[in-house]
Amino acid sequence: MLLAKLRPLIVPLETLIADCMDAGLCVQTCLDVGCGTGLFLEEFYRAGIIAAGTGVEISTRYRRTINPDCRVILDSELSPDAQFELVMFNDVLHHVADKPAFLKRYLTHLCPGGWILVKEMNPERFMWRWLNRLHDLVMAHQLIRETTPENLEQLLTGFIRVRHGRRRILWYDHYWSLFRSPANLAAIP
Repeated sequence: MLLAKLRPLIVPLETLIADCMDAGLCVQTCLDVGCGTGLFLEEFYRAGIIAAGTGVEISTRYRRTINPDCRVILDSELSPDAQFELVMFNDVLHHVADKPAFLKRYLTHLCPGGWILVKEMNPERFMWRWLNRLHDLVMAHQLIRETTPENLEQLLTGFIRVRHGRRRILWYDHYWSLFRSPANLAAIP
């Protein structure tokens, strides 16, 4: 739980929330994929960006209710019919080998005209990339596979990028992109 308390000190939450609000992001429902303790759900709820949220995780240790409108559940408990206006991926893609299949799986829950928010570690600078890799090797016992902002654009072909930001805190070089889906999701390749 110590890491959960330190996370706000190394994640640019205030900047990210301000950027989302400037873009006009305000939704009723949100799915946070790989949400951990639900920090983003909690902060986005407090900021008024989301009215209700569901976070999914693969571990029971994160399962909890944040407030009456936000909860963290097991991935296996997510209803196949559930639809959300916002789907968030916060520092989760670099842990996934088959990124296209992973995104496709969760974006089936996105409403037409909905939003996608991705925040990842920026692998563009050699030293910061290797510090992030070392961090995940020690903390998650995993060798990660980063996604560059350009690769993310390719993975989300057909979606419209609304915002893109970047900020470094300590050796954590973050980037985020906010996308909007077209009204007709079937048109996306």
